[in-house]
Amino acid sequence: MYVESFLICDAARVDEWGRIDVRGQYHALSAPGFPAKHDLVLLLVLEWDRGDHGRYDFTVELYRPDGETTSFAVRGGTEVARVPEDRPRARTRLVQPMEEVVFETPGEYRFRLKVKGRTFEGPGLFLLEGEPAGPDAPE
Repeated sequence: MYVESFLICDAARVDEWGRIDVRGQYHALSAPGFPAKHDLVLLLVLEWDRGDHGRYDFTVELYRPDGETTSFAVRGGTEVARVPEDRPRARTRLVQPMEEVVFETPGEYRFRLKVKGRTFEGPGLFLLEGEPAGPDAPE
């Protein structure tokens, strides 16, 4: 199994052809104070091995800057069909809107995926205290 995409964005959708449109991918957010709440979209695409078939459960958890888990988690399952060798491998696409995700403190938060007895590091999201910077702000 291969993690093809694992990111945080403002919006994502899978079209009728299976293509994924992503809008507003980011890795940092500013908040005027903490705890802070933010709406975001989690995008996860898994490409399965040829021998994978049947039901697989998965969990995506959010970890605080101190390494402890938050109360946020996405738990789900997917059915993986057998695919002939002359066809593309099976894929699972998850576009999960998340409302009012709570960030208790500033710092780097990490997403982790657990599936098939393995843990995969996902995107980091750095929370800064302060007003959002405009497009002309120095980096």
